[in-house]
Order: sequence, then structure tokens, then C-alpha cells
Amino acid sequence: MMRKISIAGLVFILCSGVAVAQIKSAVSHCSAAKQQMFHSLAKTTVASTDEDNYDMKYVKLNLNMTNVSTAISGDVMTHAEVVALSLPQYVFELDSVLSVDSVKINGALHPCTNTGDINTVVLSTALPQFTNFTAQVFYHGTPVSGTLSSASGINCLTSPSWGAKVTFTLSEPYGAKSWFPCKQSLKDRIDSADIWITVPSTLKAGSNGVLQAVTPISASLSRYEWKERNLIDYYLLSASVGPYIDYSYYVHFPLTTDSLLVQNYVYNNPATLPNFQSAIDSTGLMIQYLSTLYGMYPFMNEKY
Repeated sequence: MMRKISIAGLVFILCSGVAVAQIKSAVSHCSAAKQQMFHSLAKTTVASTDEDNYDMKYVKLNLNMTNVSTAISGDVMTHAEVVALSLPQYVFELDSVLSVDSVKINGALHPCTNTGDINTVVLSTALPQFTNFTAQVFYHGTPVSGTLSSASGINCLTSPSWGAKVTFTLSEPYGAKSWFPCKQSLKDRIDSADIWITVPSTLKAGSNGVLQAVTPISASLSRYEWKERNLIDYYLLSASVGPYIDYSYYVHFPLTTDSLLVQNYVYNNPATLPNFQSAIDSTGLMIQYLSTLYGMYPFMNEKY
């Protein structure tokens, strides 16, 4: 299964303050920590078997975030198809520390109840098999942040080396529910997604896919509108908010007219980019070489 590199991965590395020469040992330590964390989170199925009654087609995250806390609010819209004989209730996962304000199914308000992290919306009339429907969940709250050594879910941390304060997500394998309402099923990939993140205008918000626009919302707020049009697993949807600069370039491939955007959000500290620039620039050479061995990078239509 092909996976996409999330911008949060770069943020995590920069947050840890790892020098380029120390990356090998840091990766080994990180790998061991991730294995231990994944083992503790392991499970064999969705939180509720009712989640298997529908197939996700599209999600749109429309969120408000900052870099000074994990506070999050907004709404998430899911387009799905009923795959069971009928769908009497819509079930999704969301950490119980977050509050559901309201839920709309096909535009109509429905009551929502929760048992722990499992949320249930009983429909007035069951939807028959093969019906397409839309679920929209409005919510807010302040999830518990992870740490540098265990950054699952949503995290608000300060880089010990660069002093930047950042809020970022790292959802693999089952941390997505800590910051947005979702179906955490490894068998149900999402066809496409839009991730809209409204942040203070002094910050940038990175996510999956291609940045379509930065829309001013007020004198102090801007909305970053990202568009993902490749199949993607729920845990690879990501958000990263901080005082960034955009350091990006294109990789050109010999004997073709193709080029690939390599996009990086780097801390807005005059010492950060010079420290990492040679490593970031070598990414382009790596992509070029691997493409000669295995074929073109599979997400050429978006970015690395």
C-alpha cells in the first residue's frame, strides 16, 4: 500500500532538534519508540462494527487552530455510501474530551449520543443499501497534547533547538479521533479530501495535497485551503500550524517534461533553514534517482 509523506513528519523531526549528522541514531530511537506506542494501541477492528455499514468517499475538514494550544473547533463533512442492507444509525469515533455541538445527516439535524469515544446518531428513517449520504459533525475542545517522545494524535510543542511553538498531528495508527471525527478503519480508504485550516495570519497551516488558496477571513485570520485528490488512509490526513516560511522547489526529470513540487514548511528562524537546507535539497536528488529505479513518484500530480 502506497503511503504519502505527511508534512507533520518533517515538523516532528525539526521539533526534536536533531542535527543532520545525528539522523541515523535518532531514526533508530524513533522507530523503537513508535513500535512500543503502536503495540500499546494495537487493535484488530473498528471501534464499533456499525462503522463497517458505510463506505467513506470524501471528507472535508474545516477547522480553526493555533500554535499555542491544541484547542480545535470547526466541522468535518463526510460523504459516504451505505454498504449494509440498511443504515439505521451513523456511528463515528471522536475522543470523549472533545464536545460534539451538533450533527447533520443530509442537512438535517439529528441528536448524537456517545459511549466513550464512540458516537451514535440514530436516523429517523434507515437509509437503504447503496444510498449516498452526507454527515456533518460540528465540534470543539482541547485534546491532551503528546510529548516529543510520544507525539500521537494532536500535539502542541516547543522546539528545544529552534524555539518555535507548533501544533501538529501524527495520527498513525489510531490517533485521528483525538482531533477530528472519523472512521478509523484500515480497510476503508478515502477517495479524496479537502483540509481547510483557519489560523492567525502570522502563521502558516500545512496539510495534504495541493494548496489551492490562502483566503483572508479577517484582519487577523487566514484560511489555508488544501486539496487532496489521491486515495488516502484516515491516519494520513494531517495538519501543522506554526511560524513557518515556505521553502519549496521543483524536481525536473531528465528526458521528460515532468516536474514535481518539493514543498517544505520550515521554522521562521534565520538559523533553521541554513542548518537543514542541504538535506532538504538532497531530497530532490533522491526522488530523481529512485524514479529511475522504480518508476515515477506516484503522487506527481501533487507534491512531495
